[in-house]
Amino acid sequence: MKMKEYDQVKLIVEKACYAKEGVHKNMVGWICHPENSGNIWLVSFEQYGLLPEIACIAVKEEDLVVISPSEYHVKNNTVIAKSWEEPGKVPDVED
Repeated sequence: MKMKEYDQVKLIVEKACYAKEGVHKNMVGWICHPENSGNIWLVSFEQYGLLPEIACIAVKEEDLVVISPSEYHVKNNTVIAKSWEEPGKVPDVED
């Protein structure tokens, strides 16, 4: 499926380049720019409610999968982010 602006996506890998920005595997976001550059998209990863955005970063297309609106759970992003603050804790997230 060809990705495009406003698509809801899920990060399918854990990489240091994303982790240093606070973004981890299974977090969901949305493509927030109409064009990609060399198969790299600008993706916004939000948190639940009034919490601030986790990050808006460039992500390789191969590290993303398009998801349906029913799979877009930003509450999971908050849970995953907090789990990385607590060493040894396994995140409890919805797939």
